[in-house]
Amino acid sequence: MSTFTLEQANRALAYVRPICEELRDAHARFADLRRALQPGTSPSGDPRVRLIEDLDRVKEQILRGCDELEKAGVQVKSLERGLVDFPYRRADGQIVLLCWILGDGAISHWHDRDSGFGGRQPLDTLETAPVSSIPESQA
Repeated sequence: MSTFTLEQANRALAYVRPICEELRDAHARFADLRRALQPGTSPSGDPRVRLIEDLDRVKEQILRGCDELEKAGVQVKSLERGLVDFPYRRADGQIVLLCWILGDGAISHWHDRDSGFGGRQPLDTLETAPVSSIPESQA
């Protein structure tokens, strides 16, 4: 697993932020299109075909954006919120996740791999707080 330093992750935000914005917007569009296609709410005939084609295009846009981030080593956690994690190796060798969400300026929180967003902690505890122990082979 590749990891980021805090500096690298913060620099990567210039690349990550616009992709997360596009993914958030595409996720909302996808949800709107799915609702429009629900039984009893969707048009029949040609308008329905266009909705399905739009849905397919938006789905491909989402897949491309997620793939782009994942190839850069960024873990996508929530399209709707624009939530991503950057793997980080602490001085003690433990892998934790630097956590960033759309609306944040720089990265200001982290969490271990078990706790997720609900277990976010401020960066000043990054090197000192205990973390759950997950063998590297399961990372």
